[in-house]
Amino acid sequence: MSFELEPGEKCELKRVFWVGDQCAFTKGAQIVIEAIDPDPDRPGFKYVVFSARLGERIRLRGADLQRTSCKGCGADLDPTHFKCRACGWMVPERQQEALDSERRKARERQRNQRGSYWF
Repeated sequence: MSFELEPGEKCELKRVFWVGDQCAFTKGAQIVIEAIDPDPDRPGFKYVVFSARLGERIRLRGADLQRTSCKGCGADLDPTHFKCRACGWMVPERQQEALDSERRKARERQRNQRGSYWF
């Protein structure tokens, strides 16, 4: 994830997360960012969250997280939509996906139009 999360934001884990040989979180676990404190040895691990399974706070990478609440109004986000349905806030992580999808559709329309001229 190249977009910053802030303390208090709700997220979902994209994968199972292990600390040593113990499972700290399962895929899809709902978590709340408590603080931003980069690990000196691994600066990408900067989002501090609490693992109820381990009973301790751990740091996660942004690449392992998916935002589930709107930064604009706090409403829950629809994982299939690139905007908050409540306030219209654009989800930065999904904007590029939406643009790429529109570009693919436009290219396909162009190919179909070109193909219709051939008999």
